[in-house]
Amino acid sequence: MDPERARFVFGTDDPGFDVDDEDALVTYFERELGGGEPDDEIDDDAVGPALVRTVVTRQLLRDEPPATWIAAQRLRALGLEPSQVLDQLSVAVTRDIQRALTDKRDGDEYLADLERLPVPAAADIVAALTEVGNELVDAVVEGAIDACIEDGTLGILYPDRLVHPPTLTEGIVLTHRLNEGELDVGAVQWVGSDLAGFAWLTELHTPDGQEIETFSLEYAHVGWAGPDGWLAPFAPDDLIAVRVHDGVVHLERLDDEPAHDDAFNRRLRGHYDVEVEEAWLPVTCADVVSSTLVDDRAAFNRTRPPLSEMCARVGLELRGALLGHEATVWHEEKRLRRMQRVYDSFDDHDLAHMVLLVVDALDNPDATDDELRHALADMRDGEMCELVLDQLVEVDDRDGEDIDAARAIASRLVDVARTPEEQATADFVAGIVHERTGDVLLAAVHYERSLEADDEFGPAIDRVAWYASDRGDARRAAELWRMLESPDEGQLHTVEDALRLVPPRHGRNDPCWCGSGRKQKVCHGDEAEPIPLAARVPWLAMKAVAYLFRHGGEADVDLMDLAIAHASEPDDLEAVKAALFEVAVADVALTELGWFEWFLRDRGPLLPDDERDLAARWLDVERSVYEVEAGDGDDAVVLRDLRTGDRVEVASPSRPTGQLICSRAVPDGEGHQLIGAVFAVEPGDVDEVLAWCGSPDAFGLCGYAGRTATR
Repeated sequence: MDPERARFVFGTDDPGFDVDDEDALVTYFERELGGGEPDDEIDDDAVGPALVRTVVTRQLLRDEPPATWIAAQRLRALGLEPSQVLDQLSVAVTRDIQRALTDKRDGDEYLADLERLPVPAAADIVAALTEVGNELVDAVVEGAIDACIEDGTLGILYPDRLVHPPTLTEGIVLTHRLNEGELDVGAVQWVGSDLAGFAWLTELHTPDGQEIETFSLEYAHVGWAGPDGWLAPFAPDDLIAVRVHDGVVHLERLDDEPAHDDAFNRRLRGHYDVEVEEAWLPVTCADVVSSTLVDDRAAFNRTRPPLSEMCARVGLELRGALLGHEATVWHEEKRLRRMQRVYDSFDDHDLAHMVLLVVDALDNPDATDDELRHALADMRDGEMCELVLDQLVEVDDRDGEDIDAARAIASRLVDVARTPEEQATADFVAGIVHERTGDVLLAAVHYERSLEADDEFGPAIDRVAWYASDRGDARRAAELWRMLESPDEGQLHTVEDALRLVPPRHGRNDPCWCGSGRKQKVCHGDEAEPIPLAARVPWLAMKAVAYLFRHGGEADVDLMDLAIAHASEPDDLEAVKAALFEVAVADVALTELGWFEWFLRDRGPLLPDDERDLAARWLDVERSVYEVEAGDGDDAVVLRDLRTGDRVEVASPSRPTGQLICSRAVPDGEGHQLIGAVFAVEPGDVDEVLAWCGSPDAFGLCGYAGRTATR
């Protein structure tokens, strides 16, 4: 046995066993590579990593073929460690074994594979190769590389340079300035930026062996959550040096601030400039660090100021873990994310393409008036309009930076509109934008203008009717909704029911309905007498439900999740769709998930004053389990709250005495009413349901309501 080759493979002249014994070799590598039981033979299902390493070792020690040792020496000269060389040779051997299994072995191909090395790969690639089936033989190396790029094991830099982070970042030290928020939660939240050289790491520990959890914050950005007290030795604004060795994170406070090296900072900017030029997209901090290390492996061998501070000195803006130098770069990044989001969420790619074309035209500050009018024509369909606006202003993000841009777009569309159709569409767009950004009163003005421009524009008819309903004008809401071919039947029926409760009109010279004693024409003029507040409770509840279903965004997610909990067959799409319109689903979303409070915030300015005040009182009423103590009356029952023992009389049809129900008894201005879901509770389930009400547990309640509905 050649001592040089033995040292190369085993790290010693004498490994302590007979290297000619294949079983002994396999057992040795099973132990070294952390595998399970030794491989007894090669089969068609898997090629064990220990067996692969055994084949590589026998070729090296026996010099069969000589090309294997030649390749090993060449790789060693490139700076690879012996273990890395063995990994590289394992890639070629694996392919050769797979060819042998399919009777397609060709010695020349194996020699060619050896000459093509190195393939940037570590143990992860070897592991991936063990799972490759015969059908993937031709793509094994390429596939392994792609997979490693995908999961971050390998990195790719412009122009098409592969880097291996474990090798590249070995021994580096990076710095970070801790803030008070990080110390409060016990987590370093800027790993993807200041500590970007370590962002690829996942299995980490403190020096005393406790786990450090890696968590995601946003695109290309991660944080570290350590054990309780691991950051206790530090104070806000402390500058810490961070080193990672063999998965162990070492933190050290720096008493002296490292000075900025302007020449080094310019080198960082230079690497950014190279990376950004390719696609004109923001560059990750990790790519800047990697590019710097590729050119100078000692670049971060000593402490420097935090990466974020160095980059700021050379004109780079940091957002999360991304760097950019001007607005157009960030705009392109926004367009890319938007494109990915649209194509991911649309089954119809033609529709997705159309939406993106319109959005790009609207979002282009250099778009001509003709281009904007063309976009208005495309948005004439109300559904297309909302799909486009979903990309310009998110319904759940009112503090986002896109709000001012969306309002500016809406304003420009109104300015360029010429024909009645264009004016109607432009004002409808403006209405949606202001509605989503929290100004429903201004939105109402634009919807009215849209309807004035085109009184047959369906989207505007529906929106003006909705706003009229919320304002308490049942007559106008009903008239408008009846104009639509397919109105929301629930909303239409509710306002029609309300219309039947409108008191007859008083003569102008009759005493005013308000009881002031003055004549109607002097006191309230032509204003009609309102429906009594208690009679409007079902209408007010419907307004909240309408808001919930029209809101979109997170509301849709919550409704779907609750529908799944309520459905008798959660895996049956049709059953879930049916459950979506169960009363309990909307009621629990409004109450337990807080959407009623959002309804008051968003639609409150439209509601009549007495309704807004009454609805605010409902926020303090929790769901509970009630026992019907007296239910023989025709229009009222007495309920005992099983949680508090309080009794309440509610306006309700007769209910059997002793019945147990889960609901909410809310004030109605005169007494109390049950609103939303009312579902039966079994005597043995009272404590469990009360616990759900007190938590509150929205999904537990919704699931129970669904189960009682099927009994």
